[in-house]
Amino acid sequence: MFHLPRRHIPRMGRRRKPICNGQASFGGGRRSGNNSAFPTATGKSLLTEIRQLCEKKSKAELELIKCANDPTVLAIRETRKKMYFGIRESETSALMEAAFKVAGLKNGGCLTLFGENAALPHGGGTDRKLGVHDFALLDCRACLYEYPSNVARTFALYDSRILAEQKRIWGAVSGTQNIAFTTAEVGVVAKRIDKAAHLFLK
Repeated sequence: MFHLPRRHIPRMGRRRKPICNGQASFGGGRRSGNNSAFPTATGKSLLTEIRQLCEKKSKAELELIKCANDPTVLAIRETRKKMYFGIRESETSALMEAAFKVAGLKNGGCLTLFGENAALPHGGGTDRKLGVHDFALLDCRACLYEYPSNVARTFALYDSRILAEQKRIWGAVSGTQNIAFTTAEVGVVAKRIDKAAHLFLK
């Protein structure tokens, strides 16, 4: 059992599901509601209007996303404490699912990959056992108050024997991410962030 820090959850008015799913309905009452919200939009441009609205998060929405991410990170940390050399990828995923339930998160899932498998974060694992020279990748998602979290962490256990070349690569990836974070500001074109990351790796 672990306890989550108590955070202020902003008032969002009447509880409702997020609408930013890339879809829209143009029939019945929804059409009149859409017309009220977007009086100048045509049926063809309405999805663009909605997408542009969803791309800009209010402070309240950002706080809700943070509230979803925080317990996900804590669930990963709790799972890490229970991991050991020889544990399988599937067993680690099961530990994550149990941690999500303790944290009150719903629809939780975790792609768990060890060693060389972790180089393919969107690929399928082989239910590999965790070795002493392995990094572990946990790519997790869950929902809190119907807001999704998406958190990925790459780490080694305290007693792991990570090789120098592995540390060099890990440091390069970490540095690239830091460059991207510092480059990303309001108004910055996305390709500039990508370019900064590539230049760092060179």
